[in-house]
Amino acid sequence: MPLSHYLPDPYVPNDPRVQKVTMRQALAHTSGFPNWRPDCWDSDGWNPEGKPLQTFFEPGGRFSYSGEGYMYAQHVVEHVTGQTGESYMQSGLFEPAGMGFSTYLCTSDQVPDMATGHDEHGQPAKKQMYRSMCSAASLHTTPSDIAKILCACMRPDPGASWHINVELAKEMTTAQVPVNDSASWHDNWPDVPVKDDPFVSWGLGWATQVHNGLKAIWHWGDNGPFKAFALGYPEEGTGLVAMANGSNGYKLWSALCGMAMGGEYPCIDWLNRVVYS
Repeated sequence: MPLSHYLPDPYVPNDPRVQKVTMRQALAHTSGFPNWRPDCWDSDGWNPEGKPLQTFFEPGGRFSYSGEGYMYAQHVVEHVTGQTGESYMQSGLFEPAGMGFSTYLCTSDQVPDMATGHDEHGQPAKKQMYRSMCSAASLHTTPSDIAKILCACMRPDPGASWHINVELAKEMTTAQVPVNDSASWHDNWPDVPVKDDPFVSWGLGWATQVHNGLKAIWHWGDNGPFKAFALGYPEEGTGLVAMANGSNGYKLWSALCGMAMGGEYPCIDWLNRVVYS
């Protein structure tokens, strides 16, 4: 069912392809949206207005990482539930899961216990403000809180009210589309030839990696000087969550995973090649 079915008005006027986007396509980054609409970031942080959004290819056609797809999903959830995204997440997940350090809002750079970001030269960086929820970017949390989500998706517990069920966990962590090296923040996107990655795909929210007979689920975070990485092996029950408050923090992931779990990580190779090249 397209997400447009749940809204009284088109999310993006004058773009018929947006009317076809489903929740599955939004979560798997096959919506056809760019990562962000033009001018949605300014000196104060995220600006939800920005310039008009549009699709660039037929929904479901291929993978292209898009925060805007998640913003579309957030808009639908808020309309259906009648709650703000922050309120919905606090009552439905953060509070029952005991994720007391998690929020999608940040209205001041003077919040106690919040890490200060540092640029690539080690100098303190200005904090981005989020006066309303941005589902694709504004989560403020801790490694311990994220580890709870990772564990819940790897090993769902029917006795925990906030856990998803086994069937949904399997859907979320099953590959939907292979990733490629064409990113919407590259200058020649979306015109470059697309070559699919043989080891890395995207599920519904989580990305996947299948290498040497082992399946992992993973995700990364990149908000200026704040970097994050989470990866887990569902069958083995092992995983790692790491966060850094420096622009060079992403350089730690390969070494940390190697020390903690061993093995090789094509997903980190993809990140370094596509995101950090």
